Amino acid sequence: MGGMGIASSSVPGSQRGRKLSIGTILHGHDLVVDRSALLGSGSFGAVHLAHDKTVSSDVAVKVIPFSKTSIDEDREAFEVEVSALESLADSDHVVGIERSFTINDNKAGVIVMELADGQDLDEYLQEHGDCLDRDTVLWIAVRLAIALRDLHEAGWVHRDVKCGNILLYRDADGHLSNIKLCDFGLVAKAGEPVEQVAGTLQYMSDVLVRGYNGLITPPKPRPADDMFAFACVMLELMGGVEEFDEWHDLRLVRMENDVRKRDRLRFPKRIRTTYRHDLLDLLEQCWHDDWRWRPSANDIVDLLEEINPSGIVTTRRPSTCSRRTRSQPGSTCREPSSASEAGAHTERTCTPGSDRSACSEEAGAPVKAASGASKRSRSSTATPAPGGVVEGPGGIASRVKRRRR
Repeated sequence: MGGMGIASSSVPGSQRGRKLSIGTILHGHDLVVDRSALLGSGSFGAVHLAHDKTVSSDVAVKVIPFSKTSIDEDREAFEVEVSALESLADSDHVVGIERSFTINDNKAGVIVMELADGQDLDEYLQEHGDCLDRDTVLWIAVRLAIALRDLHEAGWVHRDVKCGNILLYRDADGHLSNIKLCDFGLVAKAGEPVEQVAGTLQYMSDVLVRGYNGLITPPKPRPADDMFAFACVMLELMGGVEEFDEWHDLRLVRMENDVRKRDRLRFPKRIRTTYRHDLLDLLEQCWHDDWRWRPSANDIVDLLEEINPSGIVTTRRPSTCSRRTRSQPGSTCREPSSASEAGAHTERTCTPGSDRSACSEEAGAPVKAASGASKRSRSSTATPAPGGVVEGPGGIASRVKRRRR
């Protein structure tokens, strides 16, 4: 995979002047597009399901049009994305690239990627009502941390680490078998200047949010930016979307009042009773105002592998979640009232992703087809308004759009 550079092609002379469908254009590259299966779309283009005749397998094809007003910048961004994916071809936890090329006289870029027969982590959370058991959280966490370690050691910053950009893979029995980081459309070289801050606001550090709002010069991308987002993902996995939204509200108030080191961002108390304090302390360090104090992905990997070194985990009977879920808004849950009810001395082996109520049962609903890029719209990804400032009264708290309810 990868390593072959970017090819280019032109429309044959007999067809110039005609507006050809994307299916017709890609067919010239041995790609048969399934017109009924658009895997994802957004401001950066679209991802199509296709059959690659060169390898006799289904693939995800990302088509990125280059804007007439910024064709050089868009092409450069496309080349950076391809370069990052090719440099990470040996990573087990980054979506794989098969090949890339440009079309329409270099007016659009195409990236052919592996097809993930699964769902993204955001969809998985919605399906499971935000109630993930501890072992599944740790299983996902160590693999995501390894993906970030590989990325950062190669000199890249993802800039959009979030649940919607983490793909889940399942084995033949329907159990989770791997995770992969995807959607490298905002990837940047670590330490190199950028014209604007990009990413998803809820996962940005305070400094990046200020840069997004035009209050400061956009900071250079650093691996520490991804680590801030990593800790946000962990909070969402450990506490659910409501816990994450409440934490985010508190953070906005903190930013509005310019409260910094005297008011450290912390995990909620309920989570601190479930997970090891040394892990939570390290994750909280990812939220430090000074990026130089944030741990590296390798620091996280080392601790997580110490906590949960094997692929098959041993766990107590999972306790029920103490909050409402998105799939059942009116439901409430409770914690076990006694050690015997919680199964304190009854251990069983569970495969990550299996049904929390009975580890021996097969995992939930059938998986959906997912691409090597997030299927969610990129509307949640921040793009500055003209001048870099998001309009709206009331300061930062009112300008940052909430993600979902």
